[in-house]
Amino acid sequence: MAFELIITNAGRAALVNAASTGTDAVTVTQIGVSATAVAANPALTALDGEFKRLGTVAGGAIAADKITLQVLDDSTDAYTLRSFALYLNDGTLFALYGQVDAILIKTPNTLAQLEADVLLADIDATTIEFGNPVFSNPPATETMRGIAKIATQAATNEALDDESFVTPEKAMGLINHLFPSGSNANGNWRKMPDGNGGYFIHQWGSNFTGLGAGAGNAGWSGAYEFPIPFTDLSSVQMKLTAQTLNVTGADSNLIAAEVTSLNTYRLGSEDILRPVWWEAWGR
Repeated sequence: MAFELIITNAGRAALVNAASTGTDAVTVTQIGVSATAVAANPALTALDGEFKRLGTVAGGAIAADKITLQVLDDSTDAYTLRSFALYLNDGTLFALYGQVDAILIKTPNTLAQLEADVLLADIDATTIEFGNPVFSNPPATETMRGIAKIATQAATNEALDDESFVTPEKAMGLINHLFPSGSNANGNWRKMPDGNGGYFIHQWGSNFTGLGAGAGNAGWSGAYEFPIPFTDLSSVQMKLTAQTLNVTGADSNLIAAEVTSLNTYRLGSEDILRPVWWEAWGR
């Protein structure tokens, strides 16, 4: 929307430089708000029905005769806005506008934000400055557009920063932080949070058993290294699945796994040398 402001006589006087040879810039620092439909008059020095002033006002020239105006009220006040006035840093009523219809309606639980273009009939817009440059580039929130910074990977992983945004790259970094993974020649590993500040470790791969010597006489392989060491030997469990059927063995050819340390395991067979898939879980 666009409002055509009336510049007051006092406002025009403030624009005249000390030598009366030109204009000086003026600085708007506050906006007064009123529920009254004020008939703008250049002779006014106060806004009829004004009930509060806001310092959260910003803007700037966007054309020779036009400024953009931004006003924010994040209080719990409730009101209907029909008129407003711009005040300079010395308290001078610089310009005002009023209408019968509501410009905005604020409730206690809402944030009021007015963004509008303002027409200046015969005033150079570049002579009007605003004294709240921070508000013109406010920090972004969940309810307001603004300036935000990219979260660092460390801040993303810590999950304590609620003022920075996360990029897809940082999101993938968080996934890798929470669910790290890797591999070695014997297989793969991944970690999953256990809910108590630690991790469950899941590992899997493919190896050969040792060559057995008949029923009850397992032949064990040499030591294989886990892709990543476990931290609690008593928690480690292993499971084997044969990759091929035993069609030539003399007996049932049972296969077995044994965890020999936090770092190593070995695989056994009662009969033939067999390829197996293995899995291990633990902490």
